Amino acid sequence: MFDTDPQFVSLGRDRWIDYAQHYGDASQIPPEWHNWIHKIVDTPPTVVPLPRPKYVIQHTENFTGTRKAYRPYNTTAPKITAWEPKPFKRV
Repeated sequence: MFDTDPQFVSLGRDRWIDYAQHYGDASQIPPEWHNWIHKIVDTPPTVVPLPRPKYVIQHTENFTGTRKAYRPYNTTAPKITAWEPKPFKRV
């Protein structure tokens, strides 16, 4: 009742997403649905799919902070080397 009654629906609260994952991360929203949720287009992409150019890659969410996050590797030598003591033989 409160979700559909115009008297109780405030501005910007008439479109929402139920995330498939257990956490709600905004990067899980594909660009087509982003257009609809922010009222750039009036029809959802299930009704009128937007044309997708050939050069656009498949949408993936942001994996920062997870095991799938991008981690570059370093091939340059370190600028500072650790000190290694050289023991002298006692006489």
